[in-house]
Amino acid sequence: MKNVTLLFTTFTLFTTLSFSQTVSETRRLFYGTDKDRLKHAEILRDFYLDESPDSIYAIGSFLIKTGIRQENLAYLNYGKHIISRFYFEHGKAEISLQNLGECMVYYERKGDPKNLADAQNMTGLAYMYRLGEKEAIHWFRKSLETARELPEESEAYMAQFNMAEAFYRLEDYDSAEKELLSYFDKVKRNKLNKGLRRAYDLLGKICMASGREKEGLKYYLKSVDLAWQNGDKLGLSFAHNNLAIAYFQLDKPDKAREAFEKSLHLRKAINKPAQVCESYFNLGEYYYSVENYPQAIAYYDSCTYLAEQNNLLVEQADALGRIGECYRKSKNFEQACVYLERHAAVQQQVLSQSKKDAHTLVEDLQDFQPGEQQLRQNMRERKLQQRIATAEFNSKLMLGLTLGFCLFFAWVLWKQKRKADDAANTQKNI
Repeated sequence: MKNVTLLFTTFTLFTTLSFSQTVSETRRLFYGTDKDRLKHAEILRDFYLDESPDSIYAIGSFLIKTGIRQENLAYLNYGKHIISRFYFEHGKAEISLQNLGECMVYYERKGDPKNLADAQNMTGLAYMYRLGEKEAIHWFRKSLETARELPEESEAYMAQFNMAEAFYRLEDYDSAEKELLSYFDKVKRNKLNKGLRRAYDLLGKICMASGREKEGLKYYLKSVDLAWQNGDKLGLSFAHNNLAIAYFQLDKPDKAREAFEKSLHLRKAINKPAQVCESYFNLGEYYYSVENYPQAIAYYDSCTYLAEQNNLLVEQADALGRIGECYRKSKNFEQACVYLERHAAVQQQVLSQSKKDAHTLVEDLQDFQPGEQQLRQNMRERKLQQRIATAEFNSKLMLGLTLGFCLFFAWVLWKQKRKADDAANTQKNI
């Protein structure tokens, strides 16, 4: 059964676009004018984290290229900052860590604690994607320490949620719950409903994992209620999905099926192919668990078809493999072989695509590097020229001051000599 447990959060995750500033208008302003470009980039990053993660890459690369062209280090570093998320989500955490390390040096030098804390938080996330939870916790703590003096309204405490997730993955449920309850209080005070719903989701998982199933179910139901009250259809679909998995753990398969069906209905309504595939797959898993293999095959087949239409190779491979397993369980070994062979073929495509994507990402990084290196070289040369010019100016100033002092001293000596001569002449006349 598929369940996305990573609920990683960055600082601007819960910012809401005002009614007067739609996403399309923000995009127009971001790409069309330098005025407030970084502010518009932050708003778009917030929106695309949930709606279109690949668009984060477009925003980041545009900022990097514009920063290089305009010799604007603020653009360059913020572009590298936000594009880092795309890199570690696509298996290139080492590139993210390199970019974020350079950004943190820049933010420290500029005295920018908000972006520094966010970059430290994202460094923790990059380590999480490498299954380095202990190192991730170190960076989440650094982020919270940096953000300590920032106002709570800045939402710079989001690393606390991620730290709770890290503890959860380490099966340190007491520490996870402690961090999450502290985070919970903050998002509740600031009325950040999306953050509150996600806190309920993670609290539910912690309770279920630590043997407090009834308490976990209570939190999942709160997540469902909150998403429904806020009209958050995508959030509501995830909440129902989590609720279904909880019902399975509580041995309530009929309730699990109902929750999966609600999640599927919501995801179809908002046209989220990857999430619809997940729901089809989960319903297939339900019918597989009750040994209704024909119905399971029907849902897995729907998953396969939609995944193929949207080039979702991983989802397609998973569903094909499960169809093969259903036919094997049904003693239809001929069909089982057909689907397991298709599964293996798509798995090979997944591997090839993964290598191709990784190669493309590295190539893109290499495309940026010459321009960035040239920019930094130009800036170093300008600083050197400024130092030389300053040194020359100071040298000329010192020479001028020295000549002036010498002339003044000579004038004083001349005045004293003239005064002495005048006194001697006066005495002689007497």
